[in-house]
Amino acid sequence: MSVKENSEAKALAGLVRAIVGLNPRKWLWSVLEVVNRLNVGGVDGYDFHTALIKFVKGWKPVDLETPPTSSPAPVEDSIIRVDSRWSTRLVKYPSSREPLNPEFEGTGPLEYDVTRLEEWHYPDLDSSGKVGGTVVYQYLRDHGILAECQGLWDLEAINDKGLQFFRENFHGALMAWKSTTVDPNELGPWGSHWCPCLLEREGKLLLESVDCSCELEEHHVTLRCDLAGR
Repeated sequence: MSVKENSEAKALAGLVRAIVGLNPRKWLWSVLEVVNRLNVGGVDGYDFHTALIKFVKGWKPVDLETPPTSSPAPVEDSIIRVDSRWSTRLVKYPSSREPLNPEFEGTGPLEYDVTRLEEWHYPDLDSSGKVGGTVVYQYLRDHGILAECQGLWDLEAINDKGLQFFRENFHGALMAWKSTTVDPNELGPWGSHWCPCLLEREGKLLLESVDCSCELEEHHVTLRCDLAGR
């Protein structure tokens, strides 16, 4: 290394020590940013000092506590918004069906975060993992859990959010137990109970009704809303 090169190197080393010494955590990444940009430009030899002076004169320091990172992707809107008209009218079910709990029609919050929802599981499942739909409904009703469950209006609001939102936050068939109906024209030991559900089929979201006389399986999902957190 020539005398001039050695002199330039010492000057640069002193400059870096002075800058970083002021606040190592705050300025080190800024110094590295300057050096890296100069390296990209392919500057070397005696031109380094001149280029450094030129670069620093036009450079505005940034307060960086941590290494620069790319901006995070926007967070998906996690708010479920129920059509406000649900709170002022009864749900329109098929003409032959009547709601089992009309007092719950259109009840619940009109806006809530999806993180307030949690899965509920029937506590007395046998080894098969299956249980009759009417058994689940009666348990929810008798234990005061029904008021915290989803209604048809909630499923429609989730449906409005789209397939991607559904895939990211749910799985299986979401059951709307608040909107369980009975068809008085159908006879059976279970009572002809029907529960609306929202599920994905062939790449589309569908609102259907589940016959509660059938057994439910793991993919039939019951959601409770954290009422205390609202």
